[in-house]
Amino acid sequence: MSPQKIVFPQVLEQLMNERYRRNRAALAEAAHLSPSSLSQYVRGRAVPSLEVLVHLADILDVSLDYLVFGQERTTPPPELGHLTAHLESHMRNIEEQNATLHDLTARIGAQAAMRLADLVRSTAEELLPDAASLGGTLSPSDVDRLERCAAATTIVTTDLSNEILILAPNATKDTAAPGMFGQLVAQNIAQGVRYEYIVPDGAKWQEEARLLRLEVAKFGELDDAYVEEHLQIRHVPTACVPGYVVQHISREGLERQIPDILERVSRFICPDPQDRDGGFLAYSEIVNPSSQHFDLIPPENTMRILREVRALRKKAGAHDGAHW
Repeated sequence: MSPQKIVFPQVLEQLMNERYRRNRAALAEAAHLSPSSLSQYVRGRAVPSLEVLVHLADILDVSLDYLVFGQERTTPPPELGHLTAHLESHMRNIEEQNATLHDLTARIGAQAAMRLADLVRSTAEELLPDAASLGGTLSPSDVDRLERCAAATTIVTTDLSNEILILAPNATKDTAAPGMFGQLVAQNIAQGVRYEYIVPDGAKWQEEARLLRLEVAKFGELDDAYVEEHLQIRHVPTACVPGYVVQHISREGLERQIPDILERVSRFICPDPQDRDGGFLAYSEIVNPSSQHFDLIPPENTMRILREVRALRKKAGAHDGAHW
């Protein structure tokens, strides 16, 4: 008996159009997913875990068979163990690696942690009389909003897993997916934001950089020349530890788009001597994934970091004057 064809993306789109045409955000919220994740499922660019499939089937009030295969099972159902093996076999055929389930679960967990961090912050701001006392940290959602407003972002790191997930390292063809911030990078580049990554030299980082460019181009539907212009990945022969992020921002832009965050980060902005309205904002990478927060760097230390970035660019063979 030939295996049934999986039509999950088409079925999901049909059900969303029938029941959530005008409010897809409500479905995403009920399923504890981001709207972009739903979009990726419909476009066939991401595959949900078995847990997410079951949850979606329950919310949409259809059977798991119908959601995955587009029709109800006509033969007597097999034992549970056989059904589980059958579904897992089909999922492996799509992504070529069973590791996909683990990686997608990690992404969902990261999004849940982001929501929890926002809840903790909002509750603390209500309880503390001086909300400025929370100004020294940023949640992942804060970083998301800041990056959307930045003209350029430089990221010095040894780990690109927040941007790119390699699902099958030994596969014969590329099997990767955007990480926690990968979709954000692609969306921002499509809007004209420029990114610069400075990472160590070596085969591992060369491969991750190549896959990151491919995923940004695919997710943002961008041509290679545009991605090459807006996404610079520089390799240096030194360890990029500790990691940090530097953004070139406009105070006027932050005031117009995210005034609540500007109020908290204003004292951490290092002025740009060549741009009266512009400045640089720096913060450290997440060291402990369970903490889910970024520490803002004081402006006096940001000046030292900017000098270090210029030195790293020279090590990578780039001219600082050519940088955005």
